[in-house]
Amino acid sequence: MSLPIGVVAFVVGLLIAASLYLLRQAIDRDRGMFTEVIAVCLPLFAACLIVAAIGNYENSQVFGLRVAPVVELVFISLPIFVAIRVIEKVRRGGRLLIADLFRATTAIAMMLFAFMSLHNPTIFPDILLVCIVFCAADIASTSAKPERNLAIVFSLSFLMAIFAGIGSDHSLLELVPRDWVNMDRDFVRSREGTVALMLFLSAIIWTPTWMRLFTAHATWLHKLAVAIAVWQQPKGGQPASISTRPVMALWRFRDEVCFLNHGSFGAVPLTIRSAQRKIRVECEDEPMDFLARQLETRWLDARFKLATWLGTKAENIAFCENATAAMNEIAYWFPLQEGDEVLMNDHEYGAVRRIWQRRCAQRGARLIEATLPMPFTTRDQIVDAILAAATPQTKLVILSHITSPTAVLLPVEELCQKLRERGIATCIDGPHAILQEPLKLHRLNCDFYTASCHKWLCAPIGSGFVYALPKWHATIQSARISWGRLQPATPQSWTDELLWTGTRDHSPYLTVPHAIRFFEQFDLPTLDDRNHALASYAREQLCTITGTEPVTPAGRQWFGWMVGVWLPAGNYSTLQQKLWTKYKIEVPIVHFQGRTLVRVSCHLYNTTQDIDHLVQALRAELART
Repeated sequence: MSLPIGVVAFVVGLLIAASLYLLRQAIDRDRGMFTEVIAVCLPLFAACLIVAAIGNYENSQVFGLRVAPVVELVFISLPIFVAIRVIEKVRRGGRLLIADLFRATTAIAMMLFAFMSLHNPTIFPDILLVCIVFCAADIASTSAKPERNLAIVFSLSFLMAIFAGIGSDHSLLELVPRDWVNMDRDFVRSREGTVALMLFLSAIIWTPTWMRLFTAHATWLHKLAVAIAVWQQPKGGQPASISTRPVMALWRFRDEVCFLNHGSFGAVPLTIRSAQRKIRVECEDEPMDFLARQLETRWLDARFKLATWLGTKAENIAFCENATAAMNEIAYWFPLQEGDEVLMNDHEYGAVRRIWQRRCAQRGARLIEATLPMPFTTRDQIVDAILAAATPQTKLVILSHITSPTAVLLPVEELCQKLRERGIATCIDGPHAILQEPLKLHRLNCDFYTASCHKWLCAPIGSGFVYALPKWHATIQSARISWGRLQPATPQSWTDELLWTGTRDHSPYLTVPHAIRFFEQFDLPTLDDRNHALASYAREQLCTITGTEPVTPAGRQWFGWMVGVWLPAGNYSTLQQKLWTKYKIEVPIVHFQGRTLVRVSCHLYNTTQDIDHLVQALRAELART
């Protein structure tokens, strides 16, 4: 029984576009030859299954003829996608690899085979037109104004399809199997044929947008991606893993962006995005029930999960928006008297310095800055410099676990012990250490710890915490006073005051357990080896092109997944913007103590190809400088 031509045309267009989308994504994302082979074989395998299920073929030759249009589609589209990829790579300053040459050669051979050998060469121009239309729609869907650009693509595509049909006495509807519908040569120029053609083109043009929305919201697909990534993760941290992306995307970034700046604001994986979206929907669907009845229990449960993961008791920590908010909480009440000193070092985060400058000015205390000796050779240098700057008036020492401007891993555990022996409190600023370091607060034995879970742990932005040793609990006063606990409950501890500080979005805090579970699925020592190996690769490559030294010596005791390398003397005030504008590279160019460094962050979504792209871009810009 024949089906309505419009329905069949739309479904066929959807299947064709979905196949093209998967193939283009596999090639564009550099996920390895295995992924690309699967993407090529999948539509061919699906076509064989469909033809076999429908039946109505006499022998293997007829079976092959029915599958042949799909073979043509794949073989013709592949070289087009490879060409687009190579052009984009060259345009943004990337280096072509042997693998790119192999892909291009294979793709050209497949296209020639499709053109010369398959059963119906008259379909060739139709499939070529479909591939061109799809590529134009894919690019338009990611542009600044996708609605306008997609409308232009649709209009031009429809005109091209009409003229192609008039000129060659056939149309794109030739791609629809004739035994599925009642269709003849005259039909394609009728009103019904025009409607069917529009439906066919709409499926081709809108599929890239639909697929992006689908992959962004399909929770089961995100879970599958994580499962495959866990299976794909090599045991023992083999170096080859730093050049291989996960088969399926765990994060989503804007097309063409090379993201090497995880250390600034982090990036949220798709599974964690979905978890936060679900929590927000729960709140928006019934705010009173969520906020007044469920929130406190869920907040306390999330805090317990985080505290357990950090190696401390739940009553020792409270959620804050970020490490800066947490540091402000400590600075608000910490007991300083006139003449007291707060000690920092010259690698500390600028916002933290401003917080304590104001607090010291309010209390008549002094903010002292220790200078860390550079270049670094031993960790004892750092310990000695901090201890030498401490005096009998020093009441608090602020230390970054990993410094923000220079990415140096400080010996905080040793410093906390030695400062405690002198009766000096310690506050560790640790937003870069969460997940990078195997943090256990009961072993670190600091007085205070502040951090942001939205950086390396990849929780949503707005999920930080403040930690305080039990001996300080009775002294703590919150900088913000609201209800603390919803009435009739009243605050009983310092953490209660930070539970309800006013109406706000609590979804980042409630999503933290999801972020912890996300990374618990991976072998964390292997993940650490992998990301540190990639940072070491970046350090080596950048030193080669700059001719300068890195900020720290080599070794895991000096840096983790983030590394800094000095740039040669010069004016780099516009370099970070140029790397973004010309090459779509996100990487911070840091000006520190009269010098300039590039700070590279490496997480699971980064590979050596990202580093190579940065190296090529920097080589070109340094030559101009």
